[in-house]
Amino acid sequence: MQQISFDSSEKRFLLQTMDCSYGLGISPTTGLPVHLHFGKHLDSPDELPSPDEAQNIPHIRESRRLHAFQEYPAFHSALYSESCLLALHSSGSRGTRLEFDSFQLRSEGNAETLELLLVDKLHQLFVSLVYTVYADSPLLDRRAVIRNGGTAPVTLQQAFSASLPLPWSDTPGRITHLHGYWAAEGQIAHTVLEAGKLVLESRTGLSGPFAMPFFAMDDGSATEESGDLLFGTLQWSGNWKIVVERNDNIDSVISGGINDFDFQWNLRPGAVFETPVFTFGFAEHGFGGTYLANDHLNALRILILVHIDIESDVYMVSGIYVKLLECASEAHCRNGTAAAVESKLRMLSFADRHYIRDCQIAYHEQR
Repeated sequence: MQQISFDSSEKRFLLQTMDCSYGLGISPTTGLPVHLHFGKHLDSPDELPSPDEAQNIPHIRESRRLHAFQEYPAFHSALYSESCLLALHSSGSRGTRLEFDSFQLRSEGNAETLELLLVDKLHQLFVSLVYTVYADSPLLDRRAVIRNGGTAPVTLQQAFSASLPLPWSDTPGRITHLHGYWAAEGQIAHTVLEAGKLVLESRTGLSGPFAMPFFAMDDGSATEESGDLLFGTLQWSGNWKIVVERNDNIDSVISGGINDFDFQWNLRPGAVFETPVFTFGFAEHGFGGTYLANDHLNALRILILVHIDIESDVYMVSGIYVKLLECASEAHCRNGTAAAVESKLRMLSFADRHYIRDCQIAYHEQR
């Protein structure tokens, strides 16, 4: 099955995972990528709304409406919500106006990737939005690649990985997130955001039990076994930040990436800055469905090595290692071990599974 399809007449893209569909389109008015859909499966791009229809939010003046539901908002004078990109140009200006330039589709193994190229023509700043879906995974990976095509340095003051606009609703969503401390990691917290911002972050510079770069969002009715929800995790162990914002227009946006606290990157002419991956998913069967979806081996490029005693049903998270995953897991999954590990993970409760999060689980023999 083709995982990424394109409607050339309306400039709409539809990306398919195992469990859901993700849609975006290019606004004919602003030239910006607009979020159109993330949820239940759609069969073709024809089922997506147009960018104009998606941005037709009632009771909002046009200047604000045209900048709603952006896939990757860059700071400028007409943007009042959280920015993904904040760049200080050599002129002293911090305004960046990105417009769609072109796109590429490519396949590699079981993965298909869409890359949208956005350009600020005045400052010759190029931003590639990279979306990857996998034939055997319910997850979607997003990241951004920023290149300075000008002749003067550009200072990046904020460079998030992605922004996920949520459907317009007059009902505030419930955000589930994780916090904790030593020997009490992964405590579950629920926050209903009526208005304003909820900021989840770490400023310690390394992984730890105090906060985890994960969120799940539902309408407040999801249980362990039922209910629709969106979820995501940032594949980054340094300073990170996830912002959930609900503004006076009654629309919500989730943005995240490297924490802008104490962050500044001097992007020299010709240099490239690549953000970490922000992974998203959609589950129709509650919180249990969220984590069962992530039990698929080889789904992600983050590998948590878990020492498991198959006979005594004891599991222990012994370490977290971030590396590119090629076929590394195959070395740890011989002789039926992979099936045994996946079977045991499916027996864990939500409270146990959420600590492992949506990372690839592989068996690692102690030597």
